[in-house]
Amino acid sequence: MAMNESHQPAQPAPVSPQSGPKKKKVPSNGQFFAKNTWNIFVYLLIGEFMALVIDIAFLLVDITAVQIIVTAVNIFAYCAMVSSAAWHYGNKDLNRYQFGHTDKNLKRGFWAGLIVSLYPLFFCVGLILASQGYMPYFDVVYKVGNGIFYHYYNWISGGLVPMQLSWWQLLVIILPNLITLVCTTLGYYCGFKDIDVVARFIYRKGKAPQQENPEKKDRAGFL
Repeated sequence: MAMNESHQPAQPAPVSPQSGPKKKKVPSNGQFFAKNTWNIFVYLLIGEFMALVIDIAFLLVDITAVQIIVTAVNIFAYCAMVSSAAWHYGNKDLNRYQFGHTDKNLKRGFWAGLIVSLYPLFFCVGLILASQGYMPYFDVVYKVGNGIFYHYYNWISGGLVPMQLSWWQLLVIILPNLITLVCTTLGYYCGFKDIDVVARFIYRKGKAPQQENPEKKDRAGFL
């Protein structure tokens, strides 16, 4: 006996709201600030380490012209490292700002620089204490840990130990350490404004190449 069976198309299984692709969690301003401040600090340490290696390589060369070149190279490399990290932070913040994930705050580079400047501040405070007789040989620690100013310190101190330094010598030695704060502030500003200094320098006489998608392009950085 034949039976008439109705064949109905199978109903698609219900789609669970959680079965789709998960959205990437956007970090908060505090988390993003902490992560990029740490990146800047790492680049700072790399710059200091590079300077120390160069100082050791030319340690026995007692020629003023060579020492000036070494100091210039050390300072430039240090500024390039720190500024590049700050530039990337500012440029990523620009992207976050365009998509409504953060607010506009051009002082973030300054605050990040203030935090990472605790590194050179440690050596500056130690040098001040050494000038008062608490750590008489801290000048060696200062020059090793703050290698970008190794020869600069020798020029200003004139071979004197910290206790023999005058107040103006101490001030002239310490003030250049503000370069870290300047680099992070300017680097972040240029990154947020999408100002690529290297690209502008290279293509200043011609037309810069057009970018297919400037919002998604991974740029080289500030320096």
